[in-house]
Amino acid sequence: MKKSCFPTKNSLPLPGSSTRTAYVGAERVRDIVSEYDKETCRLPYCLENEWFFIGYRIGEGITSFLHKKSGRQLLKNGTEAFFTPLYERTEIRRDVYEERRLLGRNIRGLHARCFQGTLQDIRILEHGPVFTRVELDFQLEGTAHSSVILKMYRHLPKIEFTLRIAKTLSEAIESVYLPLSLHLPKAELYIKNGGVPMRPGVDQLPGSNMEYYIADEGLLYRTDGESVLINTLDTPLLYMGPMEHHPIVLCDNREINNKRPVYSWIMNNTWETNFKMDLSGFGEFSYALELRENTGLHEDLDRLSDNDLGPAVFITA
Repeated sequence: MKKSCFPTKNSLPLPGSSTRTAYVGAERVRDIVSEYDKETCRLPYCLENEWFFIGYRIGEGITSFLHKKSGRQLLKNGTEAFFTPLYERTEIRRDVYEERRLLGRNIRGLHARCFQGTLQDIRILEHGPVFTRVELDFQLEGTAHSSVILKMYRHLPKIEFTLRIAKTLSEAIESVYLPLSLHLPKAELYIKNGGVPMRPGVDQLPGSNMEYYIADEGLLYRTDGESVLINTLDTPLLYMGPMEHHPIVLCDNREINNKRPVYSWIMNNTWETNFKMDLSGFGEFSYALELRENTGLHEDLDRLSDNDLGPAVFITA
C-alpha cells in the first residue's frame, strides 16, 4: 500500500506548538543561542576552529589567542599583543637633520611615543563552510583608518590576517608595526636571510646588528614536536627588541638574544635614501600563520617558502 504524502493526525504538531527553530530575529540579526546555528551568535566575540581560539572585545582588543590542543595561551601583553597594530612617532623638535642625526643606532628618538591600536568596532564579513572572515577596526594614532581582517579556516590549522591602513601626513620620524611575538618560552626562532636559515641573535657574526633583519619569507617558531610558521607576505623587514629608546647591544651569540620581542616593521621614514619622507597613503599588508606537528626544521623552512609563493591554478582540458 502506497504511503500518503499528507500529514497524518499523529504527525501534526500539538496545538499551540511551533516547528520552527528560533535562531534569527525579524531584523535579521543572528544573536540567539540555538542548536540550529551554534556559531554565528558568537562571532562578535570570538573566532574558533579545532586548533585555535581568538577572543576579542571592543574597548579591550584581543583578549585571547589560545592553542586549544595544549591549552597554551599564545597572546602576550603590552605592545607585543598579536593582531594589534602599533604606530610610533618621534616629533621634530630641532631641525630635521639634527633630529635624525641624534637617532644614532636607534630607530627612534629619545622622546619617541608609541601608540597601540584600540579596538572600536567588529564586522563579520563572511561565514561559511570553508572559512570565516572578521574585520577588527582599530583607532590608531597617525592613521585615518586602521583595521585587521582575520580569516580562520574551518578545517585547516591556518589563520590569514591582513592590516589595512590609511596613513595620515606627518613630518615626524615614524614607524608602523604589527607584533609577531607568541608566548612560546621554549621555542627557537628562525628566519631565512638570503636563502640561509638562521636564529636571529645567535647564528650571526659577533658584533653585528640585532635590531632589525630582512626575512626572505617570514619567521618560524620551533618547539618539541610543534612548529608555528608566520609568512610576512608583503613586508620583509623585522624589528626585534624593546619598543622604546634603549642602549644598543651588538650580537654576542647568546641564546637569550633569540627570545626578544619580534615585530613586522611595516613602514618607516627613518633612512634618507630612496624612501619618501612621509608615509601618507593607503596600504594593505598580508600575513599567514600555520601550525604544523612532528616536522623537521628543513621541512618547516621549505613549507614557509611554499606558502610564500601562494597557490597556483591550472586549467586542464
